[in-house]
Amino acid sequence: MMQHIKKRYLFLFFLSLVIVSCQGNSVDRTLYVSSTCASKQVENTQVHYVSIKDKPTLVIWADYVGTEANTCQSPYKGSYKGEISEGARRIDWEWGSPDGKQNIVAINGIQFVFDKGNVFLVNIKGDDRIQQLQRDLKSGSNTVERLSKDDSEIQKFVQSANQP
Repeated sequence: MMQHIKKRYLFLFFLSLVIVSCQGNSVDRTLYVSSTCASKQVENTQVHYVSIKDKPTLVIWADYVGTEANTCQSPYKGSYKGEISEGARRIDWEWGSPDGKQNIVAINGIQFVFDKGNVFLVNIKGDDRIQQLQRDLKSGSNTVERLSKDDSEIQKFVQSANQP
């Protein structure tokens, strides 16, 4: 009888170790449980953004409006990619990995560390420059509109996109 109880406790101990060791991956993935990938036009710019738990988390902002191809999708859990294109202008971007741990944003093949900035201003009309900014995106669904009006760097970017 005692032998049976010892085996049961030993089994439960090993089971708890397995559960604890597997929890590391599942914690990161919970960040992606309620996420969306969306896009909107702000004046003469196109904005793609990933929202996690209804709050924008990553913003890709183009200095033109993509009307030919404008996609934003999540091909697998914890991964997002999009395309904005109009004629010869094209922006391809990707963020994430199947395990939810890769913290790299790739825009037109150039890699950026997400922790250094969550907003990317992509200037294709001018000098083909990508500017990475760290911004507070926690204000919810009106974040993009707020940034276009209240943030001086983004406001300047949007205004320059309005110029012919």
